[in-house]
Amino acid sequence: MRAAAPARAGAPVFLVWDQVIVERREGIFVNLLFSRNAPWARLTSFEPYRGEFQLQVQQSRQFYVRMPGWANRDDVHVLVDGEPRITTWKVGISTSVRAGQGST
Repeated sequence: MRAAAPARAGAPVFLVWDQVIVERREGIFVNLLFSRNAPWARLTSFEPYRGEFQLQVQQSRQFYVRMPGWANRDDVHVLVDGEPRITTWKVGISTSVRAGQGST
């Protein structure tokens, strides 16, 4: 009996999952909006049901969130502890915001 996929086929999936949220010198980068726990934050995605995600901060840092290319900037709203927050948009990163420990 043959397996449906070679054993090594899971490696690319792990590599993508491993890069969902990463730490760099500049801060924490959220690259894909998939639910994932990390030492810096817990990311909960409500896709595809709602165009929303929640980031529960576990360490005070600068967060950079890569938004999908199809996302309209005027429709993106960032709330920190329920309060609207002005964000900085950058090419390739999309938006950044500083959040303290325990923030959502």
